[in-house]
Amino acid sequence: MTSTCTAWHIPRYGRPDTLTPIALPMPQPGPTEMLIRIRASAVTRADGMMRKGEPLFARAFLGLRRPRNGLCGTGLSGEVIAVGNKVSRFAPGDMVFGEAGLHFGANASHICIDENGVLMSKPKALSHEDAAVLCDGVLTSHPGTSCATSARSRTDTAS
Repeated sequence: MTSTCTAWHIPRYGRPDTLTPIALPMPQPGPTEMLIRIRASAVTRADGMMRKGEPLFARAFLGLRRPRNGLCGTGLSGEVIAVGNKVSRFAPGDMVFGEAGLHFGANASHICIDENGVLMSKPKALSHEDAAVLCDGVLTSHPGTSCATSARSRTDTAS
């Protein structure tokens, strides 16, 4: 296995030209993490907003003056190549897709993600490119649809 991986770094909030390719030490999975070789990653509207530090209130958890993590990308699809000693859901060779969430770093060659994160087995019929973009819309709309469904249920039972 190589000793480095590549990623896109965001040294400061701004336009796409702030993105810089960098080489990092290869991440090592912790006890409940998996090392994933990324085959495809998403670039979403949300990624662009986070790169710009917008909306401004988001900087409270992204980093006030510059991105706290410095890496970009949330949606990914790839192959598990190593697992921590407590991982039970996945094994090396498994194809997976999901989200890096606020840890970011999916626009890279490799990433470590906890097995209990937003990660699923990739169906064979689904390409890595299609799988990488699947979660963004669902995760973005879930809070709103859950609230609407919950409010509707309360209204229906109150009648």
